[in-house]
Amino acid sequence: MRRVALGLCVGILAAAGIAGCGGDDDSGSDADEAAIESLSADLATYAKKGDADKFCAQFSPAQSDEMFGKTSCEKRIRPLLKGALGSFEVEAIEIEGDTASVEYSNSPAPTVFVKEGGRWYLGESAGD
Repeated sequence: MRRVALGLCVGILAAAGIAGCGGDDDSGSDADEAAIESLSADLATYAKKGDADKFCAQFSPAQSDEMFGKTSCEKRIRPLLKGALGSFEVEAIEIEGDTASVEYSNSPAPTVFVKEGGRWYLGESAGD
């Protein structure tokens, strides 16, 4: 597995276990923050349902091939979703242009989101 996998797992497990949204930061627009919080909630729903197809559809199309290579996202993510039932809340969102760093409670590393074509997606983890 590539180096990205470890950081990606941290981000997936953090985003997938979100129980509620909170936190605030002065950077970025309210619409961007709301979109990221909504995406986070969607990721949690897909994870709890074990829906790897919908979960994987939330990854950045531009980065997906780089993150997963020849192995499908669904194949790598499905086993991770089974353990993603923890409780995480959004602690802070920092937005710089088309990149956002989101800190969740009980997560050791921030999760990166990227904006492409006006839509936010789950991107590579900040530690990669």
